[in-house]
Amino acid sequence: MLAYYLWLQWQPRKSWLLLFAFSWIPAIVGGVMLYALMLNYVEYSLLSRYALMMLLGMTMILFTLALAERFRCQRLQEMQALTHDTLSYLPNNNVLHMMIDDLISRNMSFNLYCLSVDNYTSLLPYLDEHAREEYITAIAERISDVLAVPPVICIRTDSDRPDYRLGCLKEGVFAFLMDDADSATCDRIIDALIKELNGELCVGAFVTQVKVRVGVCHCPTDGDHPSLLISRALSAIAQHQSLTTHYARFNSDEQRHHQLHVSLVTDLRDAIENDQLELYHQPQIDLRTGSIHGSEVLARWTHPEYGQISPEVFVQMAEDVGIINNLTLWVMKRAFQQQAQLIRNGHCRRLSINISASDIYIPDLANRVVELAHRYHIPTNLISLELTESVMVEDYNWLKQLISALSASGIEVSIDDYGTGYSSLYFLSQLPFTELKIDRSFVRDLHKSGRHQSIVRATTDMARSLGVMVVAEGVETEEAEALLRRYGVDVSQGYYYSRPLPFQQYQAYVERMDSVQPTSILQEKSLRSSSDG
Repeated sequence: MLAYYLWLQWQPRKSWLLLFAFSWIPAIVGGVMLYALMLNYVEYSLLSRYALMMLLGMTMILFTLALAERFRCQRLQEMQALTHDTLSYLPNNNVLHMMIDDLISRNMSFNLYCLSVDNYTSLLPYLDEHAREEYITAIAERISDVLAVPPVICIRTDSDRPDYRLGCLKEGVFAFLMDDADSATCDRIIDALIKELNGELCVGAFVTQVKVRVGVCHCPTDGDHPSLLISRALSAIAQHQSLTTHYARFNSDEQRHHQLHVSLVTDLRDAIENDQLELYHQPQIDLRTGSIHGSEVLARWTHPEYGQISPEVFVQMAEDVGIINNLTLWVMKRAFQQQAQLIRNGHCRRLSINISASDIYIPDLANRVVELAHRYHIPTNLISLELTESVMVEDYNWLKQLISALSASGIEVSIDDYGTGYSSLYFLSQLPFTELKIDRSFVRDLHKSGRHQSIVRATTDMARSLGVMVVAEGVETEEAEALLRRYGVDVSQGYYYSRPLPFQQYQAYVERMDSVQPTSILQEKSLRSSSDG
């Protein structure tokens, strides 16, 4: 039983187990001597009589020593866990913080380098625990071999190996320190490091490509606190993800841009909650009559400190931080309020509202739109929700249910930016949408590109066969409008007619257009009168 216990518990570096096993030897010897004495194999004497008692005492002493050694090993393991990474056995984040803090306290100038293995996260599902340890250890050994040069600062620990030159911040991310040497020396070391690491790495029977990026910040130029320096070295990697180079220095300008971005996120949330955004309307013209078909509503934000913020910036920001649904619901509410005012003034025009991929998951969206429309007495057939093509590949079944629910309520659904996304003819044939909106990239230079003309003409013919209306955006010239009318496009919008207008200006625009009979109708009446004559 003792041997079985030792076999189960045995692990490398557990020296207390040997002492524990050895402590039982005196007790076994004492027991043998007792039986030998009882069987007269040993002559009776004072020593033989009390041998068992003395040897049992020795066993207790050795057992106590083994127990003390076990506690010491456990304490060392706990200290190891606090100061070393459990996978690579390198100094961890805590040791790096202490090392950097010590260098700062001695007023030393140095560079902090962070190295990230780009594809490590994507590899994790394919590696078991043993393979993961082998992979990280192989990379750490390669790095340590290159860093065995004088400018690299040794990372001191209380372990038996004082010559660590590499630390591990987290799985797949390493860090090391280098004296404030000349840039040519630093560049030469980093180039050698990347050359050594990038390429194939064999982990058992698994062969993978290693690709790393290095970010660096300088103390005290870029900061004088361990957490700040580590954060900025990691930011240097993130700031240069798109560059072909693997070595990037911390950019304070981009950091300020990031801080501004964080500040704008808070301000945008407040602007939505406190109704501080504006809604602009871009008129949509019916090419068959020349009258105003409706408008596409567009959110605008004038920041009290930074002025006009581009919609591309704050809409993407809302997407990134998860407040795009709040923004869309605000746009709907404000658009319906303004639509109700137009209707009271006798102008019934259609309203187009953009919906993002995240918005289709707003709980009970169709009913919420209908409820808002009823609250402001807006006929649902005057509402059109514009979905980008890319939304169709998010969740086709969910989207089909949503469009069906909207259509059942009389709300029109438009496929926006057609031709730039991932829609297929199958999706278009199955989804009950009512409008196809040709992207401005095909319309802007329509009169100059025969290919764009072919695409617009084919799209219009396809839409007509499906029984849906075609809208073209980005119309900027009279030639483009003439071509669109020739191809049978129903509605167009763009700077040729008007830029997006604040609501009061849009209302005046509608009133002015309604007071003048459309030119196309006048021409049609003239032709009819001449034919009657």
